[in-house]
Amino acid sequence: MTLKHTYVGNKLTPAEYGADKSHSVNGLAIDMYVGNLGASAWVVASDAPTAIKNFANMLYLGGYPVWVCDGTADNVQIQAAWDALPTSGGDLNLSVGSFSIDAPIELDSHWCNLSGCGMGTILVPSTTMESILHVHKAGDSTAYLHVHDLYLNGNSETVKGLYVETGTGCWFDHVHIKNCHGYGVDLEYNHSLYFTHCQMNSNTNGIRVGSIGYRVHNVYFDMCLIENNTEIGILLGNVSPVVIRGCTIEANGLQGIKAETVTSGELYAGLIQSCLFEDNNEDEAADTYSIHLIDCNHFAVEDCYGGDNKATYMLFVESACADIKTKNNHWYSTLLKGNGEYIDPAAYVAGDVVTIFKTIDHASLTDGGDATAYMDFDDGIPAGSIIKAVKCDFTQAFNSDDTTTVTMMIGYVGDLDAFNKTADPGEDAFNHTTDVFWGESACQDAVVVSAATPRVTFTEDDDGTDIISSANAQGAVTITITYMKA
Repeated sequence: MTLKHTYVGNKLTPAEYGADKSHSVNGLAIDMYVGNLGASAWVVASDAPTAIKNFANMLYLGGYPVWVCDGTADNVQIQAAWDALPTSGGDLNLSVGSFSIDAPIELDSHWCNLSGCGMGTILVPSTTMESILHVHKAGDSTAYLHVHDLYLNGNSETVKGLYVETGTGCWFDHVHIKNCHGYGVDLEYNHSLYFTHCQMNSNTNGIRVGSIGYRVHNVYFDMCLIENNTEIGILLGNVSPVVIRGCTIEANGLQGIKAETVTSGELYAGLIQSCLFEDNNEDEAADTYSIHLIDCNHFAVEDCYGGDNKATYMLFVESACADIKTKNNHWYSTLLKGNGEYIDPAAYVAGDVVTIFKTIDHASLTDGGDATAYMDFDDGIPAGSIIKAVKCDFTQAFNSDDTTTVTMMIGYVGDLDAFNKTADPGEDAFNHTTDVFWGESACQDAVVVSAATPRVTFTEDDDGTDIISSANAQGAVTITITYMKA
């Protein structure tokens, strides 16, 4: 480990370069002008191909800013090259090969680029440290940084791959971060950060945004892959706005996305759009969802697709949230409840269209006496709301014991058939799987006069226990009620 340039191969004397500095070495035509090389500095890995190292040493002998590493504490050479960039901005190119890192590389210059050769440029920590790359400028913010085409392999050390402490207008593209026993990416005290085509996989957590009181402003993730992280794919804290678009978020141990305001912070103005979610909650933890919004405001989840066979809901929104919009999401899984989304009605504002649902099977019913059995919804409907639609989806024929008809009524506790005009909805509909739907005009009382909890009641010719536990009791139905909140 030394800051001295390391020469590999046959030396050329300065006189051999000539006035135009254009030569052929080992069959390689080499133009020695830095401007034509497209970089202000180069750092070459100790295990780079010999031809590349020979080329680097030619540049060094010509007086150009080029460093060749020796495989020990290569961050020293990388840091020296970065510090040598012009104050007006410049490019630092890392060659193909592995770089051993024993202290964070401090990226503290404005208008600079750090680039590699894609997955062929690997930065590997040799010990525990805070991060591999650290974006920070004391008393200021690193502005307009561009980092791209690098592979940060945490080597299972306790380390963050990329720690952006203070950055403004920074762009990270085609950065692959793996095997960090910490956060793949950790963002604090930042403004306007853009992540495109990045991968965060097999870390403890994929991404953390805004873990302290100071808000992170304007963060965008586009076309990224966040997968196989031990715990959470993306953890959102004190940030606004945040956009997650076109990403694949899959096979994370717990939540795919978890949004929870940190102390003295606020989480609002978010968009999760056109993302694929699959097989999150690999640990099968209780009350763990693919997208879990705990306390955030003004969020939209739209045009997303996927299914998690180990999550009860794809999207779960708690009551501390406000103004949450969902649109055109398509969730699939045999284990999901209802349509795969649950939004606590308290998270909606007046005028919002709210959807609540309940999946009913025989064993979950309560014996109501007089040959009836019932189940209540988890959520009530506020007074003054308007019922817009009621839908029944049968997963299979809903049958009781030896009777030919099981009658279902959907209404409120105390007004069992409030949602139908003339007859019990679903009557004679239980020996087949035909779905039933009716809209506002079909409801006896479309306006909810007093706050009420919906109840689904089944009546059978003989005994209510036949509906619940008889040998022939089978089938399930999901009741979905849509209303406009008062």
